[in-house]
Amino acid sequence: MKTEYKHIHFEKDDGGKTYYCKSNQSKSIIGIVSFYPPWKRYVFEGREFCVFDAFCLADIIDFLKNCKGGG
Repeated sequence: MKTEYKHIHFEKDDGGKTYYCKSNQSKSIIGIVSFYPPWKRYVFEGREFCVFDAFCLADIIDFLKNCKGGG
């Protein structure tokens, strides 16, 4: 599964069900991808005060589509 993109990357947590979306520039966590049982799929939750353009959102969507249950 692709985890590296132009401006962001995803790192799996130790438990394996959560991914941290991090900025490639600052290495800070800008969001979390986790499994949402009611929808039976992975979802993205952005951190407060983080902004995303269409290209970044497209990368997040690409990552979600490649997660098991992503769409």
